[in-house]
Amino acid sequence: SPNIWEALGLPLTTFEDSIDFFGDPGLVDEDSVRPFVAMKAQMYHYDEAGSNTPVLDGDGNPVIGFGTAPIDIPNCERCHSNAPNTPNTPNDAAQYALVELEYNFWSAYYNIDTGAGDSDWYSRLKSAAISMLHGHDVQHGTSFTGCYPYDQHIGDPGCQTFTGAPQNTRLGHESIICQKCHADNVIAVVKSATHNGAVIQPVTGAIHNNHKGVSEGGPITFGDSQGRSGGCQGCHPAHRSSGDMSGYPITLSGENFYANADNRDANGGCFVGRDVHSNPNKDTDGAETPLHLNPVGEWLSSNVFNDDNSVNGGLWCTNCHQQLGQELWKAENVTSLVHAQPGDAGHVREPFAGATLADVAAGIGISEDQAISWLDPKETGTPDNIDNTHTIWKADPGLCNYVAGYFGVIDVDPAHDGNVATVEVNVNSAAACTTGGGTGLIECSLDYPGAPDFHICGSIDGDGDFSVNAMDFCTTPDCVATAQATLPSGSVAVPVPMSAATDGRDHWLSPGEPHCADCHAAPYVEQSGNINAFPPFNYPRKASLMRYSRGHQDISCQGCHESIHGLYPVTPDIDTTSYAQAAALNADHTHGPLKCGTCHEVNGVGVPTHIEDGLLYQGQPIKENYDAAVSWMHTFTAEADPRGDYCLNCHEDNRSQISSTNRTWTEHSFKGRSSREMMDKAEVLQNGHVGGDFDAGEDPTNTVCTSCHGDRSRTLQRKGCTTKWKNHLIQGRASEVAWEYMSTDNIGNTCGW
Repeated sequence: SPNIWEALGLPLTTFEDSIDFFGDPGLVDEDSVRPFVAMKAQMYHYDEAGSNTPVLDGDGNPVIGFGTAPIDIPNCERCHSNAPNTPNTPNDAAQYALVELEYNFWSAYYNIDTGAGDSDWYSRLKSAAISMLHGHDVQHGTSFTGCYPYDQHIGDPGCQTFTGAPQNTRLGHESIICQKCHADNVIAVVKSATHNGAVIQPVTGAIHNNHKGVSEGGPITFGDSQGRSGGCQGCHPAHRSSGDMSGYPITLSGENFYANADNRDANGGCFVGRDVHSNPNKDTDGAETPLHLNPVGEWLSSNVFNDDNSVNGGLWCTNCHQQLGQELWKAENVTSLVHAQPGDAGHVREPFAGATLADVAAGIGISEDQAISWLDPKETGTPDNIDNTHTIWKADPGLCNYVAGYFGVIDVDPAHDGNVATVEVNVNSAAACTTGGGTGLIECSLDYPGAPDFHICGSIDGDGDFSVNAMDFCTTPDCVATAQATLPSGSVAVPVPMSAATDGRDHWLSPGEPHCADCHAAPYVEQSGNINAFPPFNYPRKASLMRYSRGHQDISCQGCHESIHGLYPVTPDIDTTSYAQAAALNADHTHGPLKCGTCHEVNGVGVPTHIEDGLLYQGQPIKENYDAAVSWMHTFTAEADPRGDYCLNCHEDNRSQISSTNRTWTEHSFKGRSSREMMDKAEVLQNGHVGGDFDAGEDPTNTVCTSCHGDRSRTLQRKGCTTKWKNHLIQGRASEVAWEYMSTDNIGNTCGW
C-alpha cells in the first residue's frame, strides 16, 4: 500500500475480554457490544537476535501508537429472524420454518429463557443466518441448506457427519464463504465465479442490490419522512461505546425507527451522530475553523447540512456515497489537486471562481436536476422523480456496452466504473499487436452496430496468465493521446474501467468511493494519484483515496483527521475511543483534527513558533492567522518546492546561494534554520543532487566538509567513529549521502548504521 502500515486480520471482537459469550449467551444482549476498539502498537528495534528492545522517544518513554478499530455487528437479524408478513422480512413460510427450527435449537442448547429475563439475541443471530442461506438457495439455485440440519441428513449424498461444537456442524458441510463466488476487493478476491455464463456480482453489489427500496424496484420500505432511505444505518452497524440502545435505527420488527422523523437524528452509530459530518457538537468541540467548501459542498451545506428538517443536521450517508462524486472523478484531470485553483484546466469540481452546482453539472455534461437527484437521493421528491439511492451499485453493463459508449455509438452509461488503465487493442489482428499476440476477436458490432471489433493486446506471463498491454495508469484524454502516438496503425490506445481489472468493480477503491475533494475546496482535498501513485488505490490526475493519501510533509491524511466515518471531532458518548485519542494527541487536549501543537511548539494562536512574517498563504501572513496557517500546511506537501515557499519564512528568495561550498547554506540544519530533509529537497531541486553526492561528481571532502573547516579526512581516518563524527549526520551538518561516503572512504564502514 502507499507507504502506509496497515494491521489487517487482527483477532478483534466487539466485546470486552471479560464477556463470557459462549458460557451463557442468555446474559449477552446488544448493549454488550463495544464497537470502537482501542488498538495500541508499540515500536521495537529490529534485530535478528529477537531481543525486542523498545524504541524510546525523546523523553525516554516507549513509542506506542493508539488507534481506533471499528469492529461491529450488522443488523441482519432485525429482519431475517422475523416471521413472514413482518415489515421487510422474507415472505416465505418454508424459510421461516427453518428460522424457527434454528432459533429453537439454540435457545434449548443454551437454556435461553426470555421469560426469565434471558436475551435471545444469539438465537436470533443464528436463525437469521439460516434465513439468508435458504433465501440464497431459493433465488439462485444453490444448496447451502440442502444438508440442514445435519442430524436429519446423516448419510445423504454430499452431506457430512460432524462431531464437536454445533456451531461447526449445523449446516452439514463447511461454512459458506461468500467470496468463493463473489469478488471482494477488501480481501483481494478479484475474480467472481460465473452462473449460467454470467459473471456473478461482487459481494457488495449483490448485497446492496438485494436490499433496494420499493421505489427502485426492490422489496424494502425503509425511508424517513424526508424520503431518504434509512437502510445505510439500519443494516450497517450502529452500536455505541456506551452500550445505549435507545433510538436504535432499526426496530426489532425490522422497521425504520425514524420513519416519521429524519434519519440524521439517530442517537448515533458507525457514522451518524459520530463523525464530524454528523456531529452536532463539531463547531464547539474541535472543528471551529471555516468549512472551505466547493460548489457541491456549498449546495449540500445549504440544502442538507443546515436545513430545518433535522434537529442534529449534518449529512446522510447517501450524500457522500452517490453517483455525482463518481462522475466528477471520471471527468477530472488535475496534476496536483492540492494546489488546484478554480478555473484550472480539468478542475471539474471548481470550473471557475464563484461557480454553482449548475455550473459543475454543465461542465460534465449533465443537468442540475440530474446532479441534485444523484447528490441527495430520495425515494420521493427528487427533481427527476427517480430514486438514485442504489445507482452506484448498478450491475456492470458489459465490455461492449462500454466500447460502444466510448466510441460514440450510444450514450455512455454511468453504471460503468471509472477508468483505471490505458491499454492497447488492435482492430486488425492479434498478431498485429505490438506484443505479438492478444485475445480472439471481440465482436462488439454484433450487439452494437457501428462499434468496433477488436483484439485485446497482451502476452502470456511467467505463470501462464494472459497479461494485457497496460500502457499507462493515466486515462485522461491527453494521456491516451500520448499512448496512441507510440502505436502503429491498427493498434488503438483505449482507457478501460475498473471492471476490466477486477470483478470486484470499483467498490472500496478510489474510482468508486467518496472523496474529500467532492465537497471541499483545495487545499482541503486528497492529492492527485500521480503524486500519491499506488494503483489500485490511486490513479494519475484523479483524486486519491483519502485513506491512502498523504498531505503535510508526507503525513497521512488519517494521521491528523482519523479515518472516514470517524473523522475528528467525534461525539464523546458514541465513540469514546476516538474522542480520547484526539485529546491525547492534541497538545491543548481538544477533540478536533490534530493541530500544529501536536508536533510543534506553538504561539498563542496555535501557529508554530518558528514561523516568521515572511511565510504567506495567498498573500496573507500566517504567523498570527491559524486558519491561514492550516491552509498553508495542507499545501506544504512532500513534493512542495521549499525554495519559493518555506525558505521565504526567514529571507527573500536566495535559491542561487544553495551551494555545497557556502557555509551559510550548509549550516542551515545544524543551526536550526531548516531540517536536513528540507535542505536535501532544495539541493536536489536547485543542483540536481544533494550536497556532497560523490556519484553526481561532487566530492564532499573539498565541498561540504571544507565549507565549515579545513580538510580533516586524516583526523577522521585516525579517530574513526567518534560521537562528534556521528553527530555530523544526526545534526544535519552533512547529507546522508555525503556522510556515508566520507565514512566508508576514510573509516571503511558506516559506524554500524
